[in-house]
Amino acid sequence: MTSTGAGGLPTAQIGDVTATRLAEGLIPPTNRWYSGLVFGDEPQPVFPFPLAFAARGNGFTVDLPTVTASPNTIATPFAGGLDILLPSSSFEIVRYDPVSVTLEYADEAGALGQTTIAEGSPVVSFAASRDVVVETSEPLEPAADGVWQTRADDTYYAVRAPGATYGASGSPVNAPTSTAVPAVPDASTRACARSRSGPRYSPFGLPVVYGQ
Repeated sequence: MTSTGAGGLPTAQIGDVTATRLAEGLIPPTNRWYSGLVFGDEPQPVFPFPLAFAARGNGFTVDLPTVTASPNTIATPFAGGLDILLPSSSFEIVRYDPVSVTLEYADEAGALGQTTIAEGSPVVSFAASRDVVVETSEPLEPAADGVWQTRADDTYYAVRAPGATYGASGSPVNAPTSTAVPAVPDASTRACARSRSGPRYSPFGLPVVYGQ
């Protein structure tokens, strides 16, 4: 489709942009760091520094990417990480602000729970809305009560799920408790995993102030 734009200049629509994974009533978040989760046939990895995050219908992957720089580029590839597997078949964005975004995972029966990520946070959280089994791509080792640790792609991860038990079938998370997955450098992760309290931070509706 071609039309006349401002000042008589021609404009053309060269593609169909559809917000395929956005809850009804939300304005499509264009030009945001998490826009790749919303648009396109397949969700794209996003980079809420210091983490990288890739969502899919049956879970998500958390990575701690390595930044490389050259005279011409600064690159941060998505190279793997720890897979979190959920018994879901789809997800959609149900809330966002300039800093954080919340994904809701669902199966045929409805919502299973929500995952929130935010710029600057080393933690990805999943809050179950009903009983669900959360599995990880790597086996977990106990570190404290309700806290486990594992290693994937040379990065240590902690998994915190208060009141949950871990077995061969994964970590059962009983609603309304949550599972938090921090990925930070080696020494910090081990200290976090050994902590009784573990990571409790789950960003939601973060205020953003613009000014001088």
